[in-house]
Amino acid sequence: MDILKELTSLADNNYKEFHQKLIPGVDRALILGVRVPKVRLLAKELSKSGEGAAFMAELPHHYYDENMLHALLLNELKKPDIIYSELTRFGPFIDNWAVCDALVLKPLAKEPERFWQYIKKALNKPELYVKRLAINMLMRHFLDAAFQKEQPELVANIATDEYYLNMSAAWYFATALAKQREIIWPYFAEKRLKEPVLKMAIRKCLESYRIKAEDKAELRKMRG
Repeated sequence: MDILKELTSLADNNYKEFHQKLIPGVDRALILGVRVPKVRLLAKELSKSGEGAAFMAELPHHYYDENMLHALLLNELKKPDIIYSELTRFGPFIDNWAVCDALVLKPLAKEPERFWQYIKKALNKPELYVKRLAINMLMRHFLDAAFQKEQPELVANIATDEYYLNMSAAWYFATALAKQREIIWPYFAEKRLKEPVLKMAIRKCLESYRIKAEDKAELRKMRG
């Protein structure tokens, strides 16, 4: 299959114009405009046919939609060893929040200690979206049985002026407050979070149906 030709045939011009506005920093000419459900279906097809592996071997890709396809192909993989290998190759090429946030990688959660060690290393990588992915994975897979007190501390200590990294940290803490309130509340009450992260996290908490009304009242006081 000519994968680029297939992606081009699936493009939607109206969606392209809308989506271009949501991905700042990516050249608009590099966004074909394929809706994610269609990319996901293509990923499943390529995964079943075996053509996905050859596509993932070809890095870097040129178009945003190709990177999205690569991310969704990674989600189709089942064996942790292969996922880690492919993710290590692909990670440095992620250049936007949408491709980053498309990665779910559920099989890695079956080995939480190994997954946690990978995440700790990723948090120290220089690439912005490798760090964002690490925070996303902590939020998705480590706020229940696999939660450790060290995890929010590492997220809180990330020093950055990057909006998309601060936003992921805020999203993490808002979600963590709903699931691990006793440990997470002091990060808000004692203002352990950097100011931009704290402000965004409070906003997300106030928008969340999972945060108790009494906690929201206190958060509004903190916000001022």
